[in-house]
Amino acid sequence: MRAVTHISFGLLSLGLLSGVTNLSFGIGNVIAASIASLLPDIDTTKSTLGKVFYPISKFLDNEFGHRTITHSLIGYAGLAVLMLPLYFFQANWYKAFLIGYFSHLVIDCINKTGVPFLWPNNTYAVFPGNPKWRIQVGTLGEYILCGCIILLTVGIWYLNGIGIRSWFHSMLASPQMAVAEYRSHANTHRMKVTVNGFYTLTQEPLQDKTFEIVDALDDSTLLVKGDKGYLITIGKGSTDTIQAKRAVIQKTGASKIHSDNFFFEGQSIKLMLPYLKEDTYVNGTVEAHTRPRYIKMDMRPFKNGEFESVKISPGLSEFDAKLEFRNASVERLKQLSEVPISGELVSRRASHRKLQ
Repeated sequence: MRAVTHISFGLLSLGLLSGVTNLSFGIGNVIAASIASLLPDIDTTKSTLGKVFYPISKFLDNEFGHRTITHSLIGYAGLAVLMLPLYFFQANWYKAFLIGYFSHLVIDCINKTGVPFLWPNNTYAVFPGNPKWRIQVGTLGEYILCGCIILLTVGIWYLNGIGIRSWFHSMLASPQMAVAEYRSHANTHRMKVTVNGFYTLTQEPLQDKTFEIVDALDDSTLLVKGDKGYLITIGKGSTDTIQAKRAVIQKTGASKIHSDNFFFEGQSIKLMLPYLKEDTYVNGTVEAHTRPRYIKMDMRPFKNGEFESVKISPGLSEFDAKLEFRNASVERLKQLSEVPISGELVSRRASHRKLQ
């Protein structure tokens, strides 16, 4: 096959396997797959890489001949071992390289000669079985095939950009699918959800309303930032702030999760506040050394439909309360800053950058 056919099929293979390998069409992966898709033909001086690396291609051609060791599983395994240093430098490039190389062997099976996967055994793998349906190098058939591959690659490139699984989930667009999609990328991406549905309390409809996602509470409920910054829930349950008929996830940037543990033995919550940045959320259950009714007096009332991020209940004695923090914001913690507590709280914050 021509170089352009091999490169196109190498990139198509990279895209098709992206869901399994977690590889993207990043520039490094594209270059690695493209170079590797041409590499098996380094065994002939007539190929693109063969002309660039003429001494090596001449040696391989003289010693083994075209379509022998470099087109075999032995050659593929040997190359995988030889390129192992690349794995420790950049694992994704290594994976893309092996995909590109193997794609060359696969597509060579459909021309007249085929590929000797089991070399030095001279049995050649070919497809299809009828020789008249196989493609001769440089013919109109190859150019038609190449054009089809390029079109498929562009389509896969687009789907890869939004995520093939994300695209599939967006087609179904249920809250359950939205939660599954969020969870699969929660540690690496910042995400928003676009919702069609209605507010549970007022029955006010929503059409393509977008919210920033904070967390997934269960398999069908998302916790998001409302219009005024306080937290609300989106799902199918009767207690959710918004009843979602359709929910679609969008990635808005890359992120990295930062978490810290805070231990208290009677100290006030305000001790942790200097260590928290905005968009930090706190989880954990602790004992508060004051009566529940006094804590409730300090807390502003929850707005209609606002998620109850701090649950207050009786503690071990009548002088204590139990506080359960569920994605409590810094603003919520400030309201309780003077309360002495015992136990452990965990903060979680995502640092963000825009997708390239």
